[in-house]
Amino acid sequence: MIGIIGKKIGMTQVFNDRGEQIPVTVVEAPPNPVVKVTDKAVAGFAAVLLRDPDDHPRVVARFRWLERYLAGRGVQVETVEAPEGDPMSRVLGCVALGDWVSYYVALLHGSDPSALPGVTSLKQALST
Repeated sequence: MIGIIGKKIGMTQVFNDRGEQIPVTVVEAPPNPVVKVTDKAVAGFAAVLLRDPDDHPRVVARFRWLERYLAGRGVQVETVEAPEGDPMSRVLGCVALGDWVSYYVALLHGSDPSALPGVTSLKQALST
């Protein structure tokens, strides 16, 4: 299953190439927190940073710091820019790319990418 967990914060509209109006739900999907940083030699992983070319300079500075921080701890860092398009397309493109990267990295490391204990717990809590 592919998706994001977020909070609906409003509605807006975009126009396609033919000038047709398309309603769009705006979802706030805060970034995932870093819960642990370990070095690549022990954990055997790399970091993939998804970036928007239109990021605010403060966001750019934070990404640069994060790249240096992780690299200084032996973590291989790859940066991928969002696909071209309108802002909503870029955000959704990054979300989809992040989901697929996670999925295939799990498969490469012999893990079951569908096993999501946190999501299972959330579903159980919401069903009561």
